[in-house]
Amino acid sequence: MSLISAVSVRKQKTNHRRELASVLVGALVMVALVASLGSLAMAADGFPDVPSSHPYYAGINDLASRGIILGYEDGRFGPADPVRRQQFAKMIVLAGAYPVSEANVCPFTDVAGSGPAEFYPDNYVAVCAANGITLGKTETTFDPYGYITRLQVMSMVVRAANDLQPGLLMAPPAGWSGEAAWTADPTHGANAARAEYNGLLDGLDLSSLSPYGNMPRGEVAQVLHNLLVKLGTTPPTTGTTEPPATTYSLTVTTAGTGSGSVAKSPDLTAYNAGSTVTLTATAAAGSVFMGWSGDATGDTNPLSVTMDDTKTIVATFNTGTALYTLNASVPGGGGTITKTPSQTMYPSGTSVTLTAVPGTGYAFHHWDGDATGTTNPVTVVVNSHKTVQATFVPAPTYTISVSVTPADKGTVSRNPSKTAYNAAEQVTLTATPAAGYTFDYWSGDVIGAVSPITLTVSSDMSIVAHFKALPTHTLTVNISGGGSSTVTKSPNKTSYTAGETVTLTANPAAGYKFSYWSGDLIGVSNPKTMVMDSNKTVYAHFVALPTYSLSLYCSGGGGSRVDRNPQKTRYYEGETVTLTAQPALGYKFSYWSGDLIGVSNPKTIVMDSDKSVYAHFVALAVRTLTITIYGEGYVTRDPARITVYDGETVTLTAHPDPGWHFVRWWGSIASPNNPCSFLMNTNKAVNVTFEPN
Repeated sequence: MSLISAVSVRKQKTNHRRELASVLVGALVMVALVASLGSLAMAADGFPDVPSSHPYYAGINDLASRGIILGYEDGRFGPADPVRRQQFAKMIVLAGAYPVSEANVCPFTDVAGSGPAEFYPDNYVAVCAANGITLGKTETTFDPYGYITRLQVMSMVVRAANDLQPGLLMAPPAGWSGEAAWTADPTHGANAARAEYNGLLDGLDLSSLSPYGNMPRGEVAQVLHNLLVKLGTTPPTTGTTEPPATTYSLTVTTAGTGSGSVAKSPDLTAYNAGSTVTLTATAAAGSVFMGWSGDATGDTNPLSVTMDDTKTIVATFNTGTALYTLNASVPGGGGTITKTPSQTMYPSGTSVTLTAVPGTGYAFHHWDGDATGTTNPVTVVVNSHKTVQATFVPAPTYTISVSVTPADKGTVSRNPSKTAYNAAEQVTLTATPAAGYTFDYWSGDVIGAVSPITLTVSSDMSIVAHFKALPTHTLTVNISGGGSSTVTKSPNKTSYTAGETVTLTANPAAGYKFSYWSGDLIGVSNPKTMVMDSNKTVYAHFVALPTYSLSLYCSGGGGSRVDRNPQKTRYYEGETVTLTAQPALGYKFSYWSGDLIGVSNPKTIVMDSDKSVYAHFVALAVRTLTITIYGEGYVTRDPARITVYDGETVTLTAHPDPGWHFVRWWGSIASPNNPCSFLMNTNKAVNVTFEPN
C-alpha cells in the first residue's frame, strides 16, 4: 500500500477531511522512508519520455512517487496526453488525501457507476462535488469524458486549496498584474489570478499557453505538485530522510459575561509552521461575540491565524444581542437583489436569503464579497457586517422565424409570443391546420411530426410547418321498408373530410318504426354517429307498426259519453290516445276501469294492444233554491231551470221596479253585489230586499 492509500484508509475511518494537515505532519517522515523504498525507485528509473531536462520532470516524478498519476503499461508517462474530467477528479482527490467510499453518492447522472469494491469514477467525482471542488457542467451533468481545460484545472485546484487550508491562498493585491489572457475569463479568471499569484502555476510558460486549451498530463502533474508544495506536503527529492517539520500548538479559550464557543479549522493538536488556522466564534443565545485577545486582536470573525509560533487566543463573549448590517449591491447594474428577511439590521446569526433578479435583457453571473459562486438564491449567515455584490451580464437574444406550406393552409402559434427570446428560454409552437387539412411535419431548425412542440432557444431559428390536404369520402344512405320514411345527415354534405363525424337520424313515416342499421353502420340506436374514414354505404331498416282497437263504454250517467283524441277506429302500436269523460246533465264522472285505471279526467292511454275502457258516472243530488222578495221588484236566475244539481253555480240578478232600488241579499247568501253567484252544495233560501228611492 502506498502512502496516499494509507492516508485515504485512515481518513475513511475518521470521515473528516479536515484532518489532512495533522495526518501529513505525522506522515512526512514516513514519506521519505516509503518513497526511498518503492515510489521513488520508480521515479529514479524515470519515464523514457520524461528526461531530466523535461520542464515538468520534478512535478511528474513527485506525483508518480505518491501514486497520484502513474505511467502507462509500456513505461511511458505521456506528458502531452490530454486528461479527461473524471480522471482529474480522481487525481485531485488523491492529491488532497480526501476519504473516498461508496457512501459518496455522485449527483451527476452522466457519470458511470463503479463496482462494489471500486470508487472510480463516480465516488471520486462525488467527493469533488461534496467539497465544492467542482460545480459540474449543470446541476445534473459533469461531462466526465470531456477533456479538462487549463482554466477548469485552475478553478478546481484553487477550490481544493481553499477547502483544505482556508486562507492559504492570498488574493492578489490591488495593482498586481497577471497574465491577462488567463485572468480575463468571467468564470475562471479570478481563480486563475489567485493560482498565478500564489505560485500554483510556477513552471508553466503562461504566455505561450492557451487558457482555454486542454491541459495535458505533464502540466497537470506540475500544477498538482505546486499545490502540494503550497500545502507543505512535498516529499524529499532524494533518498535521505528529512528532519520532522516544525509544529506549533494553538490554545483557544473564552472569557466575558456571556457564553459561546470557538471552532478551529482544521482542528488539530499541532500545526505546521506557516500553516493557516481559521477560528470561528459562535455566541450562545443571549450573548454577543465582542472580540479577540491574547495572540490575536480585533473582532474579525471568522479569524485567520498564521501559525508562526505557539499561540494562545481568547474569545470574549458578553451578554446581549449584536446587530449587523448586510449591504447588498449591484455595482454594474442589470438587475436587483432581494433580501429575505429584508431588514436594515440583523441579530447575529440570522440567515438571510439573497436572490439576484436580472433585469430585462440581463442574466445573473456570480456573487462577490461575502458570498461567492453562482448559486442563486444564496444564503448568508450574518455574524458580522457583510457586503455582497451581484454581477449581471447582458443576456443574448434570438429570433424565431416560422412559415407554413402550403400557404394559408394552416397557422402556427407560439407561447410566449415575442419578437426575441433569451438564451435557454423555452417556446411552445402549436400547428393548427385549416379546414380540410392536417399538420404533417416540421422542418428547418426543428425536425419531427409532433404538435405542439417545445423548443429551447439557443440561436436564431427558422422553422417551417408543413400541412397536407385530408382525403374526402362519400356517404350513401338507403332506406329499406318504411314507406315515406327518411334519414337525415348532420352535417348534410355530399362528401366528408377524412376523420369527420356524421350523425344519422332515422325518421319513420306514420305507421312505421325504425328497426336497425346495416352496411357500414351496425346497431339499433337512433340517432347514431359514424366516422368517415372511407366511402360508406348505410341501410336504414323500417317495419310497419301493428294497429289496435279501442272500445269505450259508459256505465251510468244517462246520456254521458267519452271523447277520444285522435278520433280513429284503429291506432298504431305505441300511439297515445287522450280520453275525456263528458258527463250528461245531472251526472258527474267517477272513475275509469278496464284497461285504464284511475279517477283523473282527461286521461291518456298508450296503445300497445287492443283496449277496452269503461267510464263510470254517478247521478248528482238535486238541490232546492227558494227566493223571497221584500219590496217591489223581481229576480232572474241562471240557469233558469227549476232543478238545480249539487255542485252547480247559480247566478241571481235582482231587478227593482221603477221607483225602487236593490239593497242586498240575505239568508243563505249575504252580499251587497248584484248580480250574485254562489255554489249549490246544500238547499238554499235566499232573500232579496228592495227599497223605494
